Amino acid sequence: MAMIFCGNVFILLPLFGAIDYIATWKWLHNFKLTRFYVDGIYKQLPETWYQSLNALTDEHLLLLLQCIEKRSRLRTTFSMLPESLLDFLEDTNRLTMARNLSDAVAELPSDLQTCLGFSYEERGESFMLQECQIPRNLTYGMSPKKYHEVSRMAVIVSQICRQQDIQYVVDLGAGMGYLDCVMCDVYGLNVIAVECDYIRTESATKRAIKHTRKRPMRGRLFHHTLKIESNEQCAADLQAILEQSGADRFCLVGLHCCGDFTPVFLDLFAKLPLARAMVCVGCCYHLMQYDQSGSHVQRCPLSSSARTIWNDVLKSNSMLVSVASLRLATQETRVRWLNELDAHAHCHSFRALLEAAAEKGGFLIRKKRRHASTDEYGIDFDAFVRSVFKNYQIEGCTDESGFVGLLSECYTTFHEPYYRTLRIFRVLQGLIQGVLETFITIDRLLYIREDCDIDTCCVIPVFDEAQSPRNLSLVSVK
Repeated sequence: MAMIFCGNVFILLPLFGAIDYIATWKWLHNFKLTRFYVDGIYKQLPETWYQSLNALTDEHLLLLLQCIEKRSRLRTTFSMLPESLLDFLEDTNRLTMARNLSDAVAELPSDLQTCLGFSYEERGESFMLQECQIPRNLTYGMSPKKYHEVSRMAVIVSQICRQQDIQYVVDLGAGMGYLDCVMCDVYGLNVIAVECDYIRTESATKRAIKHTRKRPMRGRLFHHTLKIESNEQCAADLQAILEQSGADRFCLVGLHCCGDFTPVFLDLFAKLPLARAMVCVGCCYHLMQYDQSGSHVQRCPLSSSARTIWNDVLKSNSMLVSVASLRLATQETRVRWLNELDAHAHCHSFRALLEAAAEKGGFLIRKKRRHASTDEYGIDFDAFVRSVFKNYQIEGCTDESGFVGLLSECYTTFHEPYYRTLRIFRVLQGLIQGVLETFITIDRLLYIREDCDIDTCCVIPVFDEAQSPRNLSLVSVK
């Protein structure tokens, strides 16, 4: 699917399809995997789907993925699959946004290609976005993933600034300032780095001074601490920072705007008259907050069009996407999930067994640490059992050996007969992930166009999804 804005009809059709799809296949995404066994989720998979998918080897699953990606030979190669499953697979592919930069840019109108700095001479036979060569003194502390993101993001921001005659960049949620130093030093842009955490601002300032001590940057770099919110006061505070820095028209930038921060970012872009362009990459959709009633995710759907389709056209007042759905949208894209399928499926199954054992014994489970490592047990259930009391607090349990006995019972009751079903659920969820993220992105794109009243906007897959799965950037020029 080409995900650019070329008028309401073009974008509303896939939006309607995505909303209808999300509602139809709610049983595949709107639940907690930890409750997979306790709530009997495994019973919802159609038997014909289970039998046909369970018969596929990993090689056949990879071929299936390739057929879906290339939109070729799906029905002829996999004619043995049920018709309803083939329909599901085709709808999934039709409603999933293209993650390839060249394909996405090729769909843009020529004037928008030029506006964003892409041209035929630069691309040859395909559109390319070359990574900039970051000076070694600025790479300290960057992981390979961060290097890739910064080098790509800096290029596209610099292209837009060059085409729009913009000299200033405002980076909201600047963090340690990796991107800011590159934009400032390599491309000579004046960068205003805004971060809500004073300690991070201080660290970013010290890092910039340390690594440019021998040679000053080409542009000017300013650091400010400010809590970013979607209100007039924040807009006024940002305006004061801009005036203090001597900025005129600028490009607003956000790399990995987490949860509700992307809607806040978009609101500020609309409110600030000197913000003439923006590049925003969202992430961590599951961290968006519920409304006061606790019945809906507060800013998803975000656009008037999505809310209208859901409430009026589909005649539904129920929640469109839950935190579980948004968590799935935040996971790996289909390019990467197959390589780690068994490890992830066993991890989810063991955690679901823990939930089942706690439910059976009347206990509560609490993590002892935020991210318990799965490397220590992998697909080994006995190793998982040995790790349980290190990683989790089983409240109400005074007999560890008794709880281990409950876990073993649940392994026999659930894992042995239903693990393959959970594995198939993960295969299907790996496909649904793309539609969920596509919906979120289209919704935000429409919000820019309709609610912020900005005409020129599109989506660019700025990163290689194999290196950085959250690679869809919202790009707009006023």
